[in-house]
Amino acid sequence: MPVVFYLSFALGLFCTLRVLFRTLFEQLDSDKDGKISYQEAVDYVTALPRRLWRSVAGQAWPTQGS
Repeated sequence: MPVVFYLSFALGLFCTLRVLFRTLFEQLDSDKDGKISYQEAVDYVTALPRRLWRSVAGQAWPTQGS
């Protein structure tokens, strides 16, 4: 049983990390050229405080029509 637990845990962890990294790389690659440039990384990091504030303030999704 412990072997089954550890194998399923490792598989779940692998799948979770794969999805997280894929999502992060899609957000970092703003011009969708398949490469992450230094400027794209800097722009992403500088936008983090604004994005964090919008998610904390409950405005993560912009309202339609305004």
